[in-house]
Amino acid sequence: MKVKVASLVLAIGITMLSGFAQAPNAESLALTNAAQALASMSFASGVGLTTRARVTTAVWPERSAGMILVEAIGSSEKYAFSTAGVPAMARQGLTRFTLKPGDEVIVTGVLANGSAKIGPGSSFYAARADLITKADGTHVFDRARLPIPASK
Repeated sequence: MKVKVASLVLAIGITMLSGFAQAPNAESLALTNAAQALASMSFASGVGLTTRARVTTAVWPERSAGMILVEAIGSSEKYAFSTAGVPAMARQGLTRFTLKPGDEVIVTGVLANGSAKIGPGSSFYAARADLITKADGTHVFDRARLPIPASK
């Protein structure tokens, strides 16, 4: 009987601890919130840009567009590029395993209206990625290939 009680207590403890381990940390939550805020920004009158940069962070939030944080090579500029929802990116081959911190990319996109900043320390220029190309020339994201939402 004591073994059964001890086993039950151990099982409950493990279950509770694994639940705590899966809880998002503050940094993850902040990045998810930044990705969601970035996805809702307007880019209609933003300035176009192309930058060669290194990936610092990729954010894959549920039910929202992703976000790629990059630092431009040869300058101190940092950009937070909004991409697309996880399923749409995956259909193009852009997954958690495609780009990782340190990878060099060329991103073509548009700055948010008013050159707004977002992200950790609000030090990243908010932008929308239209095309992401790896250093070897492989296109990993192309906004023009995203499905057009059905009109109502």
